[in-house]
Amino acid sequence: MEIQHERTRFETDTPALHPVPEASFSATTLHRDNSFILSGYRDVSFSYWQCLQSTLELHNETVNIWSHALGSLWFLHQFFDDCIKDDTTALLTSDRFAIGMFDMSVALCFFFSAAFHTFSNHSRSVYRLSNQMDHLGYRLVNVGNWTFLAPILSFDASGLHTRSI
Repeated sequence: MEIQHERTRFETDTPALHPVPEASFSATTLHRDNSFILSGYRDVSFSYWQCLQSTLELHNETVNIWSHALGSLWFLHQFFDDCIKDDTTALLTSDRFAIGMFDMSVALCFFFSAAFHTFSNHSRSVYRLSNQMDHLGYRLVNVGNWTFLAPILSFDASGLHTRSI
């Protein structure tokens, strides 16, 4: 038995700042919350495979997908280069941990963002879940930043002090 999906415009929880008349929307687009972007939207796919295939096409998410995916790979490389690679630099374990937390938090932030932009046209439920993961990535970077700064900064009665790594 084949399951039929209703293909409708994605309704955001909050109305667009500059609403576009309903007649200008294609019946198969998932969401359009920016009235200044007039074309380039991907149709609702209900298929993870089609979402992945669309990364090789030109649309209004292409730059977001690729810039975040490449950023994720870069910071993952940095993580291995800074923390895993056995080198002769005299970094303390706490310093390696702090740098590693920063690198990994940024890599995950970019990964979650790339996944959100890749799968945002799948369905309403996948859009919402991937959007939440995207926002989790921002929070991970905040944690990673403070983990990175903690070994460098110290406060006492005389003020803020820093040490070099």
